Amino acid sequence: MKSPHWIYFIYFISIFFSCNQPSDQQANNSEFDSVVFVKDSIDKHVNVYDSVEVSVPDGLIQFKSVDSTVQNAHGLVIYLTFDDGPYHTTPAIATVLKQNNVKDSFFIVGSQRDRIPLYDLIYNEIVTDSLFRFYNHTYSHAITNGRLPRYYSKPEHVLADIERNRRYIPVGSTHIRLPGKNTWLTPHRVQMDGLTKPVVDGLIKLGWNDRIIGWDVSWKQTKGKEMVDSLIYKIIKVSKRRRPFQNHIVVLLHDYQFRNREALADLSYFIAQLRKRHDCLFAWADEFPN
Repeated sequence: MKSPHWIYFIYFISIFFSCNQPSDQQANNSEFDSVVFVKDSIDKHVNVYDSVEVSVPDGLIQFKSVDSTVQNAHGLVIYLTFDDGPYHTTPAIATVLKQNNVKDSFFIVGSQRDRIPLYDLIYNEIVTDSLFRFYNHTYSHAITNGRLPRYYSKPEHVLADIERNRRYIPVGSTHIRLPGKNTWLTPHRVQMDGLTKPVVDGLIKLGWNDRIIGWDVSWKQTKGKEMVDSLIYKIIKVSKRRRPFQNHIVVLLHDYQFRNREALADLSYFIAQLRKRHDCLFAWADEFPN
């Protein structure tokens, strides 16, 4: 399967403007151990991976939005994206989102489902909800004691990590977020650094049609309305930058950040203020402009 022509054009143009981005990686205490192996290296242009066939329950096929109305919206469009789940806080987050009728994007880590049966149960309970869509955040989430360079030093293992995780998200989900790195590969945004460039190179060589989604602003651990108001101010500021689809803002959050009622109340306040003060729309990651 050949990659779309826009990937090659915008990718090679972007190489001249690539720069390092801050890491959002959280430290872990166990070593990365990929159990999916590449038949041959990316340098040899071999695009076949060892894989395991799995059955997919009926109804869990996720289709890409093609003619989404949000892509032509003139007002603010917000993409709420939660990373690193499923987690024990995920049901409470889902409840807040459903109460507010908000579309949400969950970037799933497959090892979470494998290691803890409760997390797998949580995933299976929310995956059929029509408000939520699910995307690829790799199987291992770069478990290297917080040392991202070690993880990205073997791009073929990163690609295998992504490929393995496809078994833990709905079929047809073709959007990726790389662990700890604000990397983009879409028709309108291309951004990478020295660590993630080889992964993007490999993705293109393999002919994958996935898009890589980064973020514009991130939710901080600090609690309270002051933090939320500050985040909204930053969103508005970012939305005024001159770039294609500047009104489309991706917000990075993590499931583990919402462990108590105060944090969940902040999330409700955030949603309410964006709607009240800025009349924004909420959209899924695959509705980001093509």
